Amino acid sequence: MKPLFFPFTHVRQQDARALFACFKSFCHLGVSSPKEVEGRNPDIDLVLPTPDELMSTLATVEDYKQWAAVNQGRSGQLKARVRETPYFTSDTGVATLKSSIEQGAGLSRSGSPEPVAPVDSREAYLKSLVFLRTAQESDADTEEVNTRLCSIARNEAALFSALKDGATLSKQGVDSCTLDQDQGRAMTEERILAWARFFRQKIDVLREREPLIPVTASQAVMDYFHSKSKKSTKILDIENFKVHEGCCKHSAGWQERLKSSMENAISGNNPGTNDLIEADDGCGLLADIQLYLFSGDDVINIFCPTDREARKSALIRGSNMEIPVCLVSVRNKNA
Repeated sequence: MKPLFFPFTHVRQQDARALFACFKSFCHLGVSSPKEVEGRNPDIDLVLPTPDELMSTLATVEDYKQWAAVNQGRSGQLKARVRETPYFTSDTGVATLKSSIEQGAGLSRSGSPEPVAPVDSREAYLKSLVFLRTAQESDADTEEVNTRLCSIARNEAALFSALKDGATLSKQGVDSCTLDQDQGRAMTEERILAWARFFRQKIDVLREREPLIPVTASQAVMDYFHSKSKKSTKILDIENFKVHEGCCKHSAGWQERLKSSMENAISGNNPGTNDLIEADDGCGLLADIQLYLFSGDDVINIFCPTDREARKSALIRGSNMEIPVCLVSVRNKNA
């Protein structure tokens, strides 16, 4: 069993920390250039689009960015680009533009995302790659900004601590900047459906590997599956559990026991945490791990193509065509 991190194509440091505290390695889908993945952690199994798909996606995103840069100033700059065309004609009116944007984003006239199509079209797949690449860049930029803000907060806290000769302000400063920000709260459904198209395109590649289990670090993503599933069953619930750091020599044994507990819970054999032992060697992480089985077509269709036998995908399933989804998070025990 191998964790499949989703539905994000950018893995933040805090996400990697949580995953490596619980698992030896994990798989994830990315929309990155060869240069961007140089020197990546070998324990992260990265699946990419084909070179042609990647080249097309990166070029399209770059075109969008250049267009935005040209048109972010005065209205006259936009007029200069389209001076030969009236602003609003029958095909450039507000209603037509709105319809075009909704179609491009996969939205229905009601404003809600359209359900997953039984068969993914090539156009929809390529648009999803563009969306995922844009989200990947946005998530990376947000992480960089937050990292810098955290650095400033730590420096300020250390300064106040030195001036006041007390540790209270220092702890407040560190805690305030390490609060997790759930990136899945932004465009949750759009992220999941775009990722799902990417995943289904790579199903044959993924089926050649060990069975996968979807793992997320986003509560918003888990809430989405609760809202879409016909039935959800919590089969493993670990809270405030002391775990080893990912680099700790004792982590491998604990991770194997966690893996065994998850597999047993999914198969219905002795679900529970009796064989898990909390870390007592000074490692300072607390983990929350929730494992659910979700049923219903809305969930099955996210992970499994509906047009062929490939519905028996590389995912571990419960006995009733259920999809397991795991939510993990870790934090310092003093946080």
